[in-house]
Amino acid sequence: ARYISFSRSGETILICLDRKLVLIDHSNVVWAGLPTRDRESGFTLCGAALSADSSYCIAAIRRGSTTDCLRFCSIKLPQMLIRDAEAEACIKEGTELFQRKKYAEGFDCFVRAEKLSVPSVFTVFCKAESLFHLDEPKRANEFYRECLRFNSTKAGSTDTCIIRGIAALRLNNEDLAYSAFSDAERLSPNDPTARYLLALVRYRKSKGEVSCPAPIDDYSVDGIPVNLASLIPSVVPNNYKKCFIMPCHSDEADEILGNKMFTTQVTKSIDAGYNVAKGDAGLIYNVDSDCLVGVFEAHSFPRIGPLMPSFTSARVGKSRKNVLSIAVVPVEPLQSISNGRSIITSLGREVLVSRTSGAFMVNPVFEGEDAAHILHHFGLASKPVPYPQAGTIVKITEESFKGAEAIVTSIDRERGKVTVELCDVVVAIPIELDRDMVELLDADTQALQS
Repeated sequence: ARYISFSRSGETILICLDRKLVLIDHSNVVWAGLPTRDRESGFTLCGAALSADSSYCIAAIRRGSTTDCLRFCSIKLPQMLIRDAEAEACIKEGTELFQRKKYAEGFDCFVRAEKLSVPSVFTVFCKAESLFHLDEPKRANEFYRECLRFNSTKAGSTDTCIIRGIAALRLNNEDLAYSAFSDAERLSPNDPTARYLLALVRYRKSKGEVSCPAPIDDYSVDGIPVNLASLIPSVVPNNYKKCFIMPCHSDEADEILGNKMFTTQVTKSIDAGYNVAKGDAGLIYNVDSDCLVGVFEAHSFPRIGPLMPSFTSARVGKSRKNVLSIAVVPVEPLQSISNGRSIITSLGREVLVSRTSGAFMVNPVFEGEDAAHILHHFGLASKPVPYPQAGTIVKITEESFKGAEAIVTSIDRERGKVTVELCDVVVAIPIELDRDMVELLDADTQALQS
């Protein structure tokens, strides 16, 4: 390059080559041109200066090979292209903020993008989802309705159809949602998200007569994640912070449902285990079928006393030992999730079976991320993001160190923080980041590094 000129903000750059000017905005080439004058060719660019507002540039042009024929001309730059590039940069910034759960800041970015360019169904949907997560349903619904006002005949892509369908579900318009998801399935017959959402609409319209589809991973459109579990209707708010599991055998499950009571024999090993309060979520684990069944809601604190209704009485006889009882109410419709033992053991817990007391757990209560890991399978929590272990190599997504690899030195789950040290540096300095500012490397990359 012969010359490089920057705008006042430093975000727009004009590069002067021998015979072409190249305009770059937010790392995107938005225009490239060759100046001409009176239809003459053979010009050589000697230099150029960009105006402070990036609207025009002054170029010094030499004609032919003579040194005395130097001319200056003003070139008006294509502002529409610059505005489009700025709008794309705003959308990119808003997406990154949304991923970091900074929804208010992300909303502002999407608003700025629409001021710079034409609003799209995507930007309107992003504004709606931001307000949804900020718990502003009235404002969010206005933008969901705006999503539906976009011409459906110009949808054109599977993502656009799914966006309109999700907006319809947020507004409880199952008929319009079904139509949108059907269009998505028609465009992409093998798309698992479209198939799942169609099944979910059938479940919602059936009022519980059709079983709820098993949850799948969150849907992401251009980097904006949508928690599909939030589209599953529930008679109680999906805000459980704690859940507890009561193991039993198949012949005991019916007695639990009939008595609406979780009960188990009390021993020193499990007495302190049931730290349960009213409103906590309860699940049955059937050790014979390896299924988790739920959800139940605790309607009493645990009580300990003799001769309480106990499902273990059928197994151990009319024992006068104390039993622990928790009154529960089923949250219809009940769901049955297979591979229950695998879900439990993945969290470092075990289900034990005693010859005298039947099935039990030493630590049957799950809180925080562990509870979310279990309740996710019932559509009552977002899929938790796993924390990397200390010593793991991760990639940083935070803007200051974006793309850099680092090693995890410590984890603070309560504060949602991860401390890392950059790789390939002479002096390692601890850097504390939010959990969502680091990404786990894929298995192939980890294998190469090991």
